[in-house]
Amino acid sequence: MGNEGREFVDSVLSSEIADVLGRSAEKMRREIDARMLLLDRSKESLLGMQEGLSRFQCERREPGGRSQQGFLTLDANALIVDIDGPCADLLGEPAEKLLNRRFACVVSPDERGFLGGVIDDALTREGKQSGELSLQRVDGSVIDVRFACCRWHDERGVPRLRFALVDVSECKTVALELNRLRADDQMRQVIYADNWLHGIIEQSLAGIYLIQEGRFAYANQGFADIFGFDSPADIVGKLSVGELVAPEERAKVADNIRRRMEGDVPEMRYSFVGLRKDGRRVEVEVHGRRMAYEGKPAVIGVMAGPRRHKLLAQEKQNDQSLVGSPNRPGCTANASGCDFQ
Repeated sequence: MGNEGREFVDSVLSSEIADVLGRSAEKMRREIDARMLLLDRSKESLLGMQEGLSRFQCERREPGGRSQQGFLTLDANALIVDIDGPCADLLGEPAEKLLNRRFACVVSPDERGFLGGVIDDALTREGKQSGELSLQRVDGSVIDVRFACCRWHDERGVPRLRFALVDVSECKTVALELNRLRADDQMRQVIYADNWLHGIIEQSLAGIYLIQEGRFAYANQGFADIFGFDSPADIVGKLSVGELVAPEERAKVADNIRRRMEGDVPEMRYSFVGLRKDGRRVEVEVHGRRMAYEGKPAVIGVMAGPRRHKLLAQEKQNDQSLVGSPNRPGCTANASGCDFQ
């Protein structure tokens, strides 16, 4: 298969990516349009997302656009043996510097195993492989790309892997923001259906949270404030529940979460002693209930901290059952209750 064969392969891979991205972008555009009619307070944010998505679509279609498709070829050892200009631009280096380098070198370390599986499958099976990867550019920036690849043979009959890549970073940003809005919608439905929840949310110190698989899938600024964090971004996806609970309270909190996750009780209100970022203690009251979030069980709730953030003195901790605990409460290697399942 010579140049004509390669052009045919490029056309097939381009169509694969175009179909996937077209369906994805159109689905998100429809959801954005619907939300603009229903969520006036989010209109400015949605307009920004719509503009970004439109820009992404235009750049993908226009020659020379930032989201133009790039192509590269790998040999059987996953070395780059051919790369075009748009693909080199995506990777952030001149084409001549990328030749004869392993493609995995420009892929984020935690995704190299996934890439290896894709390459093995493409070399041993007929048909296309496709998915998404995070690429680590030479300047340290990370971009998300959609790829499609398949095996083909060059003019000498040597097997190669042909990859098509498209930058989808802006599209992914829109998708993440839509996921956040979906979580907010589900929380509003629960909060406004309950007088206590609706009342407590109006307090300046009230925090909203969503727990899934033992970690915080969502938290608002009020929740971050209670525990002394600058932003919810310092908590969501990074901390387990137990890291914000006093050691002697972890078993109780873990059991209460489990009971709701398993459906033993639909909802629960109780108090416990939490741990702030600086290790100091704070008494909090929570009211949470079980829900399904993205098809998986979760606990959604509202947390109220004392109006003056009743931080208990560090000396009081030493008088309680914390003898022998590590220096940083809540972030311990032996915190058996940290990762609630």
